Formats: sequence, C-alpha cells, structure tokens
Amino acid sequence: MPSQPKRARRDKAIDCPHLNNEPEKLTLLSLPDLPLLRVLSFLPMTDLAAAGTACCRLGALARAHWTLWRGKELAPRVPGVPARGLWDLLRVAPRVDKLSCDDVNCDAYARCFESYESERSAAIVSTLEVRTSENVLLACLIREFTPRVKQLSYSGPDLNMLYFNLQYATRIELLCIDCEGDSPELRGRPCWPQDVVLPRLHTVIFELNHDDIQSTLDAFGSLLQAHRGQLRSVWLGGSEMLPLLDVLDARPGNGNLQRLKLETGEGAAERVRRFQPHLKELIVHCDERIAEMARLFKSWSGPLERLELQGATLRMLRVLGEGRLAGLRHLTLGDISSKADLQRTLAGLPRLHSLTLHRCHGRKSLEMLCNMAPTTIPALELLIFKNFQEERCSKIKEVCPRVAELVPAVKSLVGRAPRSLHCVLLPYCAGVDNYWPEQHERYCTILYRHSTVAEAECPLCAEAVSTIRSVNYLREIKVTTMTRIQV
Repeated sequence: MPSQPKRARRDKAIDCPHLNNEPEKLTLLSLPDLPLLRVLSFLPMTDLAAAGTACCRLGALARAHWTLWRGKELAPRVPGVPARGLWDLLRVAPRVDKLSCDDVNCDAYARCFESYESERSAAIVSTLEVRTSENVLLACLIREFTPRVKQLSYSGPDLNMLYFNLQYATRIELLCIDCEGDSPELRGRPCWPQDVVLPRLHTVIFELNHDDIQSTLDAFGSLLQAHRGQLRSVWLGGSEMLPLLDVLDARPGNGNLQRLKLETGEGAAERVRRFQPHLKELIVHCDERIAEMARLFKSWSGPLERLELQGATLRMLRVLGEGRLAGLRHLTLGDISSKADLQRTLAGLPRLHSLTLHRCHGRKSLEMLCNMAPTTIPALELLIFKNFQEERCSKIKEVCPRVAELVPAVKSLVGRAPRSLHCVLLPYCAGVDNYWPEQHERYCTILYRHSTVAEAECPLCAEAVSTIRSVNYLREIKVTTMTRIQV
C-alpha cells in the first residue's frame, strides 16, 4: 500500500491538536452546570439577564434556577436610570409565584425576593416586582407571566390592557388591582368578558385612587360578576366601592364569600347583612356611619370567627361587650381610644382565643394590661401588641424602651391568666412595619409560662411565630430576632 504524501501527513497532524500537544481552548461554556451556576450567581441582575440572552444554555440555566435571581435588583431606585435590561429580564426571568406590576411615571426598577404565601402560611414563594412607565413592556410582562403565577398585583390606570392579558391566567388565585393615576384608558369602558372565568381565582383586592369612579366600578363589577360564585375573599379599599357588594351572590348555598374587608359608609351595614349567614371573617375600617355598623353587630347572628376593627368607637366596643358576638375567636383592634373600656368588651367574648392590639401607644398598652382581669379572658391564649409606639425611632433597636416598660405588666398578666397565655410584643421602632428595603432585620419578644424545653411541641408558640411572620407577608422576608422570656 503506497504511503501518504508528506504534505498530507503534515496537514493531518495540524488538524489534530493532541498530536501537536496544543491545549484545547476553554471558554465559560466549557464548565459543567454546577460551577457555571456558581459563576452566574455573582452577576448583578442586569448582567444576568444579558447573559441569559447570549446563548440557549445560559438562558435555560437562568430560567430554571430561582436562586440566581433571589435578592437582586435590576437598577437602583435613583433618578435617571433607564429601562436597560427589562426586556432581557422578560425573556429569561425564572418562574415566580407572585408578580407585582406598577405602571408609574418613574425610572425603571425590578427586583426578585422571597415572601410568605399568605398572612397565615409559612410557605415561602418567589416574587418579582417591576416598576416602569412603558405600557408595552408591562403588557408583555403580564401576558408572559400570568399563565404561571398564583398571585398578581397591578397598579396603574390601564384596565383594558390588564383585562386583555389576564384572560390567560389559568393558575391565578389572588388578584390585587389598584386603579390610580390619570385615567384616559378608562374612557373605553373596560369590561371583563362574562364567558371567561379564571378557574382558581378566590381572592380579589380593589383599590381606587382617581376621579373616574363610575367607570372603574363598572370595570370591577364585570370581573366580580363573572366570578361571583367562586370568590371566598373580597377586599374593598374605600367606601365609594361599597356598591360592588351588590354584584356578589349572597343567596344560601350559592355564595362562597367567607372573608370581607371594607370601609364604613352609606349602606355598608345593610350590604354586609346579606352575607351574615356564611361570613367567617370581617375587617372594617371605621370612618363614617359607624352607628349603622354598631347596630349591625348588635343583631349579628352569623358564624363570625374573626373580626378586625380599625378606629372603633366606644359605642362599637360596648356593643361587642353585650355578647351578640360571643362565638368570636379572634379579635383585632386598631387605633382604639385610651378611654376604651377593654375589660368590658372582653367580658362579652368568653370564647376569644387571640387578641391583637394594633398601633397602641406604649403607655396606653400598659394601662390596658394592668386593668385586664383574669375573669375577662377565660379562653385567651394569644395576646399581640403590634406596632405600638410613642415616637417613631430613627433606626432599628434591639432593646426597645417601650418593650422594657411593658415586660413587667405582661409578666404579671401571663402569670395570672386562666389559660397558658402567650404574649407577643412587636414594636414599630423594631422595623416591623417599615418600607425601607435596606432594613432586613426586626425584633420581637415572646412571653410564656411553660419551659423552654416544651417550646418545640407547643402549638401556641407555633401560632405566635406564624403571627410574627404574617406581619409583612406581602413584602420581602426579613430576619427576625426573637427574645423568649419564661414567666
């Protein structure tokens, strides 16, 4: 067999790097998935979105791993930041459980963080928040993500755009709409198609912050009309939206509404009365016509288990003490007067399991604790002081002076309570209710009678921890430092 020519042998050697001992060129994509994910984890959100659009493999890794995005921001919230990277983010962002879209006239901003699934759930879910004035981008974002998300929050004026893209949200369970700003988009009278029903939707939250009230009510009403047989929770952010309750079905056997939040106004009491037979939770912001709501409570006969009153008057508290809501298990009182006879109110609630006092000043809270007799709290097992303050603190404090003032009175109450009472102190100055994302830590104090060894198996301790988690369930999860005191 004739040998190959010398030139052919030389060309073949050049084509085979291993024969020439030349090292193979390595690139970023030569790395296996695990080290490559480690490299991507150090990229800021803008660069991570750009890398995901560079090639199919990086895009697949970016979409499949939420941990690459957790805790990152696309742009700082400072003036002059363009929307660079938002479109790349739309193409490679991972699947999330919650989506928050704000149509506001400001610089583009996006961030990914973790939050709790609901105010009574410890399940952690992924959340994507986007703020931009580009309406087209928001439309594409909602269209792309809504088939996969469970909760959607939209703030802006364009209900036509929202309704059109929301029809594909087959997995959505909670919908929050804040219609605000100038409303030229409402002139087309947006209306939800009555033949389209989102099968899993059970909670709607409506807010209204502009002057075109009637058009917005019609738009909200069409959405309620299509889903009125399956909604379990409805939140109305103002008294002007009370007519929306007329759309919901309150007939026995047809209405599933169990949770209602509203603001008092004309006709509020009569509208709530329709849902009395099956309503289990009621949240009322007392503003006007409070006497009508007090008369409603005086004649209440439904299975109400939870009641929250913000700004309750002395008359309403006296009605609670008359025993018409004797089956109430959970009560939240906010902004109550220092002259409120809390002891008389509790006397009419013999089955009360938990009591939350919201936004009570330190001295006022101390007076209430000192005046609380054991005979008025026969079944009370959880007492929560939330966001109490004298003055707003300028920074987070581990040792709050208000907590130090309350601890002796709380110890005395826990010691003399008929049941195994657990008390939670959540001061405002501890960063529980702040709006600044740079503050990632908060502090609280829990007092109880049992030993610390029994804490792991105590259901009341678990309920207290769940209450602490639920304070900011719509926002980013914060590290909580809990001080436990055995009485």
